[in-house]
Amino acid sequence: MPPPPRRHPLASAANHYAVNQVPRHHAPPPGTPPKQQEQPIKKSSSPPLPRQNAKVTPPSPPKIITDKARALEFVRVGMLGEGGFARVYEVQDARGRRSACKVVTKSSLKTKKAKTKLYAEIKIHKSLDHPNIVRFQDCFEDDDNVYMTLELCHNGSLMDMLRRRKRFTEPEARFFMVQLIGACHYMHTHQVIHRDLKLGNIFLDRNMNVKVGDFGLAALIENPGERKKTICGTPNYIAPEVLFDTANGHSFEVDTWSIGVILYTLVVGRPPFQTKDVKAIYQRIRDNVYEFPADRVVSQLVQELIQQILTPDPQQRPTLHEIVDHAWFTTGTVPGYIPTSAHDAPPDFRHIARHMSEANLARLRRYALLDEDQSTSIAVPSAPASNASTTGLKNRGVTSSLAQQEKEFQKAVQPGSPISALLSSARQPLIVAPPAPSGTRGEQPLLRKLQAAKDSVKSPGRPRPGLQDIVEEHEDEYDGPRTRQCDGLGLRWR
Repeated sequence: MPPPPRRHPLASAANHYAVNQVPRHHAPPPGTPPKQQEQPIKKSSSPPLPRQNAKVTPPSPPKIITDKARALEFVRVGMLGEGGFARVYEVQDARGRRSACKVVTKSSLKTKKAKTKLYAEIKIHKSLDHPNIVRFQDCFEDDDNVYMTLELCHNGSLMDMLRRRKRFTEPEARFFMVQLIGACHYMHTHQVIHRDLKLGNIFLDRNMNVKVGDFGLAALIENPGERKKTICGTPNYIAPEVLFDTANGHSFEVDTWSIGVILYTLVVGRPPFQTKDVKAIYQRIRDNVYEFPADRVVSQLVQELIQQILTPDPQQRPTLHEIVDHAWFTTGTVPGYIPTSAHDAPPDFRHIARHMSEANLARLRRYALLDEDQSTSIAVPSAPASNASTTGLKNRGVTSSLAQQEKEFQKAVQPGSPISALLSSARQPLIVAPPAPSGTRGEQPLLRKLQAAKDSVKSPGRPRPGLQDIVEEHEDEYDGPRTRQCDGLGLRWR
């Protein structure tokens, strides 16, 4: 039996007529409708639930969740989603502020590997601060669970919205893609590869702005040129080098590939390589076989852009700035925000003039931190430029901090160590050692420890992984089965 129709609490809001006007003074962030047209938020009695294939149903947390350390209480309002070892709830604090709360059972955190994965997810997500990334608030525990409070995205995910709409207009796709690219660019300049960008992990806030979430498969790149070799991701969105070039590994370009798949899915209504057979999906990805259906007309410019992004050779894919500078973005209609009525029907953007689109695109780019003067290089640490004496003192300070950080990490992830130690250590900023002088080997930084912990679960000298190593956990009409190579929470630091 098909699932019941999914209505979002804001789906019935009326369309706005005075939409997407050029701001004159002190413009709000992109995606903020005019104040006089804001609609009150209505709470649905049955919030939409994503399709899942939970292996084990974890017990429900208490109705009132308590953070004893900060003397805070959160009341469970409703469940937003669930997995094998975790559930996500909407919660409300004593002041009426609502958040999302990810609940991980302590019974799933018995091993060093599981603890390391949880540590990694908290460490990565907590370090990110971008207007289009779900904000990590805090983490705490009780006797049975670990809790992570996150920014609440009132309008569900792009996957939920696409199920209702079937496909998006190209102006809507431009709006969402600029914000997604901005979030991805920020992650990459801070050495993070998401590795699971897909519609189900792209959420929408109260004002229909994109918020990238779920860093369970994210990886950190510690050194320039470093490559990851783990097969992970979601088959419909996974880059060919992840599947078929594990000898050379993969890096930031896998997120660029996923961006191309997402763009195709938004304007066409289904992923480009989608079939019912997962192995056939892999074959299509390998052979780069996809088409633009004749019954779903899309512009020539968006077809050209998608074809440029979905290039099998990762080195030939355009950069994120090259994508957002493409004529499809710069010459097409760009809305200033998406009305909540877009949950039900395509908005009418015909009144948006060329100069308005140009102003909207410039504002979107600025807000997403995509302007050149906002750009930063990969944050690989370097030795401070000062005299030898000062440099030596600073380096000794870094070494001391690294040693303490590693000591806390090793203690925190031991099977018998209390979860409180793990959370306390994971909350602290990540310290990375400066590069060692050529020909020497310095103290191994924490990232190497985490990598070693991951590698310890693999057989030494293992030949190149084949597709038989991939495990499908759940399947969705638009996202397809998620791919992971090992058990547990599925949190990745690789």
